[in-house]
Amino acid sequence: MRRAGSLVVVLFLVSMGSFLLTSLLPGDPAVAILGPAATPQSLAVVRHSLALDRPIPTQYATWIGRAATGNLGRSYQLEEQVTTVLARTLVVTVELVILAELLALLIGVPVGVWAAQRANQRFDKIASAVSFGALALPQFALAIALVLVFGVRLHWFPTIGFVHISDGLGANLRSMVLPTLTLAIPLAAFYTRVVRTDMVVTLRQPHIELARAMGYPTRRILVRHALRQSSLTLITVAGLQIGALLGGSLIVESIFALPGMGRLMIQRIGARDYTVVQGGVLVIATTYVLANFGADLLHSVLDPRLRHDPVSR
Repeated sequence: MRRAGSLVVVLFLVSMGSFLLTSLLPGDPAVAILGPAATPQSLAVVRHSLALDRPIPTQYATWIGRAATGNLGRSYQLEEQVTTVLARTLVVTVELVILAELLALLIGVPVGVWAAQRANQRFDKIASAVSFGALALPQFALAIALVLVFGVRLHWFPTIGFVHISDGLGANLRSMVLPTLTLAIPLAAFYTRVVRTDMVVTLRQPHIELARAMGYPTRRILVRHALRQSSLTLITVAGLQIGALLGGSLIVESIFALPGMGRLMIQRIGARDYTVVQGGVLVIATTYVLANFGADLLHSVLDPRLRHDPVSR
């Protein structure tokens, strides 16, 4: 309950920051809506309808009150409710984030465990070098390389566009392969480093040495004893990486022309469509905060020491 109370405070600060950042951007939304040839009278009408002629605290109070009821305003350029626009694009972004997270875990965890078991050996050195290279490579450069190899030369996967699940699961997954790899490869390298570093320390603990002395199989020691303890760190890190994936989707969705929230935000920023930008920033920030809160709670559930340690509370 204490953490839930702090979550409310964080969400309040996040919403305030989301509103203020977009409110302080240069440009007049009324001019963006009506065009530069609009008369002063028509501009005044639009500013009044958007509450832009009121003080910023009053604007925020009105906006957050409506947002609490699910009303994020209306996009006058798209002539749709902001919630409708965000819901349509959020489906694509959520699918991309989930696929990238799952693929990164499927690659990073086994490689990290195997590298930790063979610390300072050939496989560990190769895995470390590859992971450092994947982390250092910019996402846009990785996306271009994947497009050139698998899209242009091999013609295995489409380079742009998105196919909805309703049009076929196979076609949908095929259209998401390259964007998913672009996000998952650096994240898998990061998970490899995290798991490997934590597992190396865990494998030196006395209870691991005792399990080895009792003759337990190596696989059981790695999975049931070492990885279970090291997974606590991985869960926390995975929660933090939700925000990184949401931020990285802006670049990836623009490169692969995916109709997701990232691409929508870039388009609406250029069009000065502040109602959509404010709503999108609030949704992304809230998702990031809730993901970290969920990871924190899950960490406490899996590690009983945190529930009984007065310092952690």
